[in-house]
This record gives sequence, C-alpha cells and structure tokens, in this order.
Amino acid sequence: MIDIDPNKQNQQTIKEAISISGIGLHSGKQVEMKLVPAEVDQGVKFIRSDKKNNNEIYAIWSNVSETVLSTTISNSSKLKISTIEHLMSALSGLHIDNLTIYIDASEVPIMDGSSKPFVDLIENVGIEVQNKKRKVLNVKKVIEVKSNQSSAKIIPNNQFSIDFEIDFPSQLVSKQSCQLQLINGNYKSDIAAARTFGFEKDVEQLRSNGLALGGSLDNAVVVGKSEILNKEGLRYDGIRPKVTPGTYTANLKYKGQTISSKIKVRGDLRINLPIEDYQEKLMALLALRDLLSETHELIDYVDTVIEQLDDLKVKLNSNSSSDNADLISLSKKIADFKDEELMRPPPSMSYRQRPRLRGEIRSLMRAIDNTTNSPTVPQLERIESLAEELNQHKTMMNDMESRINEINESNASLPQIILKGN
Repeated sequence: MIDIDPNKQNQQTIKEAISISGIGLHSGKQVEMKLVPAEVDQGVKFIRSDKKNNNEIYAIWSNVSETVLSTTISNSSKLKISTIEHLMSALSGLHIDNLTIYIDASEVPIMDGSSKPFVDLIENVGIEVQNKKRKVLNVKKVIEVKSNQSSAKIIPNNQFSIDFEIDFPSQLVSKQSCQLQLINGNYKSDIAAARTFGFEKDVEQLRSNGLALGGSLDNAVVVGKSEILNKEGLRYDGIRPKVTPGTYTANLKYKGQTISSKIKVRGDLRINLPIEDYQEKLMALLALRDLLSETHELIDYVDTVIEQLDDLKVKLNSNSSSDNADLISLSKKIADFKDEELMRPPPSMSYRQRPRLRGEIRSLMRAIDNTTNSPTVPQLERIESLAEELNQHKTMMNDMESRINEINESNASLPQIILKGN
C-alpha cells in the first residue's frame, strides 16, 4: 500500500498500553484484552493469557483458519482467536504495524459491533512513529478469487483503493456499492463506524447452533422484514438527498485563503428526468429526512422521561407518607403511548421494540430514493399524513408534560423530572 502521507511510510505502534473489556459476539462471554506497544518488525501478535503453553498467534494470512461468520486465526497447536476483523480493521486503518495483544478468551470483544471503539481508544493514547520503514506488498498482476456467488479481484495500483458491492434479497439492504481511497485519514470517517449486521430471521437458528450468544441491538444491526430493528438505524444508510443537476460553486478555505471553483453536476445519463422531477424528488427526501430526525428526537425524549419517572417511583415507594398513585398512572400512560403510538408490538424474540413511525418514514424514503421517477401523488400525500401523525404524537406528549409539571410541583422535595421546556 502506498499512502500519500509521507509520515505513514515508517512503521508504527501505540504509545501506551490499552485495557479493554467486552462481550464476545458468538461466545457471549466476558473478555479482558490488553493492547501493548511492540518493537519494529514484530507485527501484530495475540497471546492467549488464559493458556500457558503455545499461546502465541500471529495475525498473518497463513494463520487464518476459519472465515464463517467471523475471521479466525490459529497457531500450530490449534489454539485460536476469533472475530478479529473489527480490531484488525482498526489497526490497518490507523497504520498500526506492531502490537502485542493479550486476551483471556478465544474471541475478541465485539464492542459496539464496529471498529470505532478501537480507533477511539488508540487515538486517545496516541500513535508512535518508529524508526524503520514499513514493509509493503507490491501487487504486480491481477489476482482474482471466486467462491459461489462471491468474488474478489486485486488490481495493481499506486494507491490503496477499494471498490465493493453487496447484494442481499432484502429491501432494506438490497444491492449497494461503495468506492473508497483509504488516504488522508478517511478510514475513521468513512469506514470505522460501520457495524456488523444480521437478519432477524436467522437469529434463533444462530443461537441454537451456539452462535451470536452475545449479540444484541447494542453490538449489531438487526435487519427485519420491513425495517431495521435498532432504534438508531444505520450509521451509513445510503439514503441521503442528492443534489439536483446544475452548476455549483465550491469554496475551499485553507490558512485564511479561499479558493473557488465551478462544479457542474450532471444527472444520471441513463435516467431521462426533467429538472423539475429531480427537484421534486429532492424536496420529498429532504422532508422525510427532517421527519425522521424529529421522530428520533421524540423517541429519545420519551425514553428519558420514562427513565426519570421510573426512578421517581422507586424513591416514592421508599417514602410511606407519599401517595404515588398518580405517578404510577401517568408512567403507565406514557409507556403505553410509546408502545402503541411510536412503536410496533414487540417481536417474539428478546429484542427491543421497534419504532413504527420511524420504520414507515424510512420505508417511504427507500421507495422514493430507489426509483428512477419523481414521487407519486400517493407518496407525496403519505409524507403529509406522516407529518400530521408526528404532530399528533407531539401534542399528546405535550399534554402529558402538563401532568408531569403538576407532579414536580407536588413533590418539590424530591428530584424534579427534567422536561424539554424546563
């Protein structure tokens, strides 16, 4: 790999040791791990601290032993470390060449399901540039590997660039593509936060086979039939309003100087749409984006209110002189509001309930974004009805806020429930 940053030509390690605790995605077990600086030319080495003999495993291609649902490396004694892909991605993206990793289990902790926690921890302690040049692999000819419906091709280039595509039989994931040149630190902004995902229909089967035992909505994206089950959705969802064709002025500011340049944006030549239709599509997606943001804010706000009410109920229950019947009634009313108005009924499995309104907004966004036509009249009417529905939910919450204020006044000696307007 050749990086345009000359400072990245030397080998690197971390400046200080890092201790990490987490859950193994598949094992469901608590894992303790420690990242320790290493000398030049060592490479990345795992040490199983729970084993005494033959407990070292180098993270090199020849030690890769399994690639089913995760990447596993093993040594000659069949000792293994699995689910290394997020950590190794972080090390590669940050150009960490030398590192010793002590781990007391056979699986790297999943963290939030992405590389970002590892990136943040490493950047927090700092990166040490070492006094020896990095070894690079120079690809001189095309290499291609095919397996069933999958394929990978490596092509000689003077920079490390990636062009990939996925295709799943799901309207939520479907066919996606991405092109990246991993230069100038864009790994952190464009890749690191991407989370592992799986399909709701596969969860029970995985767990019955002893897999995904540590999986949850906190460390994986779960794709349902019609929506993403995670309240926060996808970090890189691919549904973003696109600028309409035309001529734009781009301004680059650097060290007090501004450089301006005209940029001409052309529409997809395969799509013959009038400019008015492009603009109508853009305005529809922008309207839905705003509705989605407001829905997220409302759901998060309701969650914080419910948590505060629950805490207050505990305090009132410990005070025999207080009558908390009104508080219990209101708490139930808000919880029912969240379940019945904002959320779908919970699925049979033990995942959190799914936002109904949010799911409908995202579904409509995908429908409009994935078509080559302008939005239909029913689609535009549905945007208006979703906006009205959201306003109704806000009104209902405002009414309940009035009751909460009354509770605050009647329980002045206890911690106050914090509302938006307070």
